[in-house]
Amino acid sequence: MLLSGRIRLLLPLMRQKILYFLVLPIWLCVHHPIQEAGGSKSAVRDRRHRNDADDRHDVMTPTVPRKPHRVEEVDELKPRMSLNNLRAINQQRKDIAELYLREGRPGYEPPDGIFPDPKEVKQKLKEARMEKLLNQPKLRFTMEKLGGTYISHTEISDLIQYFTIGPAVKRPRWCHIAPKPQRVTQTVLIRVDCPGEFVKASYEFLDKFFERQHIKAHEELYDREDFFNNLLHVPVSLQEQIKEKLAKMDAVNLDPREFCLKSELVLSSTELIDFEYPFPSDTIIPTKELYAPITNQSPMFSLDCEMCITTSRMHELTRISLIREDGSVVFDTLVKPPREIIDYLTKFSGVTPEMLEGVTVTLEDVQKALSAVLPPDAILVGHSLEFDLKALQMSHPYILDIGRRFNLSGSTKMRTSLKNLSDLFCDESIQDGKGHCSVEDSWAAMKLAKLKVEKGLVFGSCLFGWDYEAYIKKHRQQIRDELEAEEEEERESQASGAEPANKRIKLMPKTRVAHCACGQRLGLDCIIEGCQCQVSPPSECILCLAKHPASTSEGATFDWKKAVRSESATTLRTIDEYLKGSKGKKLMFGMEAIKKAKVPVGELITRRLPSEFPDQQDYIEEVCMDMLEYALCVVELNFNGDVVLPDDPNDEEQEELEDGQLPDTSAKMKRAINAQIEQLIRTAAKYSMILVMLTSPDETICYIRLKT
Repeated sequence: MLLSGRIRLLLPLMRQKILYFLVLPIWLCVHHPIQEAGGSKSAVRDRRHRNDADDRHDVMTPTVPRKPHRVEEVDELKPRMSLNNLRAINQQRKDIAELYLREGRPGYEPPDGIFPDPKEVKQKLKEARMEKLLNQPKLRFTMEKLGGTYISHTEISDLIQYFTIGPAVKRPRWCHIAPKPQRVTQTVLIRVDCPGEFVKASYEFLDKFFERQHIKAHEELYDREDFFNNLLHVPVSLQEQIKEKLAKMDAVNLDPREFCLKSELVLSSTELIDFEYPFPSDTIIPTKELYAPITNQSPMFSLDCEMCITTSRMHELTRISLIREDGSVVFDTLVKPPREIIDYLTKFSGVTPEMLEGVTVTLEDVQKALSAVLPPDAILVGHSLEFDLKALQMSHPYILDIGRRFNLSGSTKMRTSLKNLSDLFCDESIQDGKGHCSVEDSWAAMKLAKLKVEKGLVFGSCLFGWDYEAYIKKHRQQIRDELEAEEEEERESQASGAEPANKRIKLMPKTRVAHCACGQRLGLDCIIEGCQCQVSPPSECILCLAKHPASTSEGATFDWKKAVRSESATTLRTIDEYLKGSKGKKLMFGMEAIKKAKVPVGELITRRLPSEFPDQQDYIEEVCMDMLEYALCVVELNFNGDVVLPDDPNDEEQEELEDGQLPDTSAKMKRAINAQIEQLIRTAAKYSMILVMLTSPDETICYIRLKT
């Protein structure tokens, strides 16, 4: 009874709730009909999310719901627009310019004069910043490589040109960027010409941004003529000079070889440059003084080196092997590096600390031995020989690089390993973990080179139309045929009742330890079964070979060192010549004219003369408006002479001066220098390379930092 009474009390409330839930949907449908194109808020949000994901890398387009403002209408709307709207439009301009700069586009041009959706711009800008944050560049200075000298025109120019143009120019030796210089979005150089008392003065923003760290520079940087002349002219690299010189030389003088297959297989001079092979220089010596033309009878020698890492942080030679075409070993020896070893790279080289104990052979001995045993028309064979020759500090004009002439990818940037090439074309397994021997690698490269000479230039190279898939299919069929033939032979032997023939096993010949006539041991211990270092060991040690005179011939007339020797005078090019192949890189030079050089002006280079503006502050305002469109911004500020300083609100707070007392303008000038530099740096893009030079006739200092 008690329960039924409570139910009767709740019935009116329950009827009211039921009526509410029945009437509410009907009322919503009448007063707020569902739009067919829009759908629910969640559906609209999901569709926008999918569209943003699909158009992430497409050109930004304005969205329909927002009313666009045309660029030409913005100035007309300014008197009627609120301050917040003007700030929003200016911020949107800045965001778009930064986004275009990060994506490497030449500049911001709104499609049909319409601004894109600001939310879309901010989302893409956020993604671009996050991607840059994952690989945030870091700057590191190695001033000790300057040998105790101050940085001057050359060092500053090298730094700016390297970060602006890229690897095509010389990398500065005193400054390093990691992981890549391409991570730097733009370079901003601010040169401030001022009296000496302001060079080392304390500036609020500079001290905070650069953490009170500066670099003392050479006094010659004050000469703006020489400074900007060095900046506008880029030194041509040695490799580029060699390439141009070889291209201009007559074909007979450049390559005095008769037409034969071997001459087609060796790398051309252009390929040697592109693949970073060493050329004769002050630190690189040629293998011969004079070379002879290549013929069909020119001998091939296969070379392989093993390296370690020393205290110089460079790869240095620890073992070298050289073999002939018939597989006989010319020499195989360990080499003692001149510096202390910090990493033996045993996993790759097979060389251990115990093996190098008591070794007296030096790099100079190896160089003399190579020059003695190689004939003038010798062809060096190997896989990625540029690293071996760099470790040897030698150069050679005739190179048959197995990694380049066998190409399975169709791309010149990818090389198939020697292990895979040997397995595919020679049906042999090397570097299988049972031990490592450089003679084994040399012999594998030699067999591949002989196969290339036998089959021709096209064989094994997808670059020349060789069909890799067809070869694999045919190769597999040959393996199947061989297996079927072996099975058939085994069945026949079983049917006849004869015992099956044992497979021939390649046994390692038992050889005693050989010694040279001088008593030096020949070769090294090897655990690889059937290795050529045991089958056909060397007959003379490398120390005795180094004493032999270098082999010559009457036909040896080609001077490799003279052919590639660069001029003593430095070759220069204007900076605009390096922008022709760049992806929309633009430069801006805000500076007065100089007498020694003409600042180039064109589609990719903008010139702004400070003297064309009413005062320096107007000039800076103009520079900041489109600074983010340029990969390099050079801004010159002059605080010498009768310079017009901007209005400073702090002047009103100063006490009235007594009669005859002159106002102190030094504090006002310091604030002006600090404010104008701050405005320029704050406008620069994130991850910009910022260089500020404060220069006077007596002293010059530089501030350098990445804006993060």
